[in-house]
Amino acid sequence: MTDPSIHVVADDRSGAMEAAALCADAGFDAWVVSWDGDHVDDRPGRCVVTDLRSRHVGAPEAARRAALASSAPGARLLHKIDSTLRGNWVGELAALRGGRRVVLVPTYPAAGRTCVGGVVRVHGVPVADTEFGTDAHNPVRSSRPADSLTAIGPIAHAVDVTALGTWLHSGAAGVCIVDASTDEEGDAIAQQLVDADVLVCGTAGGVGACARALRDHRRPSTPVVPVGSTVVVCGTRHPVSRAQAAAVEDLAGVTVFYPPDTLRADPEVVAIELAVRAHDHLAAHGAALVVLLGGDTADAF
Repeated sequence: MTDPSIHVVADDRSGAMEAAALCADAGFDAWVVSWDGDHVDDRPGRCVVTDLRSRHVGAPEAARRAALASSAPGARLLHKIDSTLRGNWVGELAALRGGRRVVLVPTYPAAGRTCVGGVVRVHGVPVADTEFGTDAHNPVRSSRPADSLTAIGPIAHAVDVTALGTWLHSGAAGVCIVDASTDEEGDAIAQQLVDADVLVCGTAGGVGACARALRDHRRPSTPVVPVGSTVVVCGTRHPVSRAQAAAVEDLAGVTVFYPPDTLRADPEVVAIELAVRAHDHLAAHGAALVVLLGGDTADAF
């Protein structure tokens, strides 16, 4: 039996890479491409994740890009959204759905993102009451996705895993928002969506669950890591990423690049400077493996 192709549409590089990694873990040949308006590869068994670069553009432009990034023939289309509901995901969803019913799974339990009673929470706190509610670029106004979806169609609020099956078989129109608090519930949701004629919209965790379900939970053997020197390029200041880089920087054969401690007004300039330093090192010394931490860092590199 030929494995299905997947086309995942994401709104930024970090999310695209995260979704691709989870699809690769499920056994797919996963690739991340930047949006340019062209059609995507639809080879059987392949997963293409398109980074629309739409997180910080205007809503009409984000919707236009989503409409152009239509699914490749025969590929299963998945819409990856931010787990804290930032960005232009509503307009993208409207452009991608093509009249189909939508199942929204705004959860990623492994990362502390859950949905209970239709409310998205970060480690138990409604997302709008966290720092994401005051995000400088994309503040989250409501913790209830349903509040943002009223223009799209009828909404089934706070449907659990069991009720999802009833909704799928009922033929009801519109959007179904599904609660989940555990990874097991996420996998159960994905199993119900394998053969459903719906647009699945969710976090990277939801994309990964769907990928596992499509591959019947078959996982590849542990990937072979190249033997030799490793270069880690850590452009993000997120404490988790910094801790990961710091944990390996003293190992033999590992070189870690960080941005300068002095702050600059333009983070893109910092990312480009960091990428240039890393490429200069690679040109002089080479490496068997390059690890990139941060979406802007990967983009610049």
